Amino acid sequence: MMKQLRNILFIMLLLLAACAMNKEANKKGDATEGLVYGENHAFWVSAPDGWILDNESGSRQGLYAVFYPKGTSWKSSNAVMYVNTSARKDKDRLEDFIAGDVEHFKDNGSRSIKITNADPIKTKDNKLAQVKLFSGDQWNNNEVAAYIQENKIFVMIVLTSRTESDFHNSFEAFQALVRSYQFLTEDVQIEK
Repeated sequence: MMKQLRNILFIMLLLLAACAMNKEANKKGDATEGLVYGENHAFWVSAPDGWILDNESGSRQGLYAVFYPKGTSWKSSNAVMYVNTSARKDKDRLEDFIAGDVEHFKDNGSRSIKITNADPIKTKDNKLAQVKLFSGDQWNNNEVAAYIQENKIFVMIVLTSRTESDFHNSFEAFQALVRSYQFLTEDVQIEK
């Protein structure tokens, strides 16, 4: 009981410190790392060199960790990245979640979209993120998504670009973002 209380207090302090740091860094426009948290998850990610982490610009879209190159914005950049999560039930498998995401992508983008596998990427906490490349949607975007399975959530780390050249120029940054991922806990208490 005492150990659990200590863990909860530690996580609460970590969340408060991360929120304060990110809020101040976002005011200056130079946030580079942060804690992403919600129901059943708290994990750490770091913006790649030359990129900014922004926890406000994507919030209307339900995205609380968006990334774009310094000197651009979430709205104006030709290449952006974001982190998102989805609830996972005990028996849900990553392969099924990815297949569902692929179908959703086809239904909303184009039935002729090209989807290929890329090499998995190892995260900071030694998980293997499964990676899918998407191209040829109705808007001619290029996208890559890394999928990570945790006990109670699936995590998606995504790079999307309006141009093929910006996509290729940003792919290394995407890999660095995925490598920075480190899951902390699923025991998150959020008061409403």
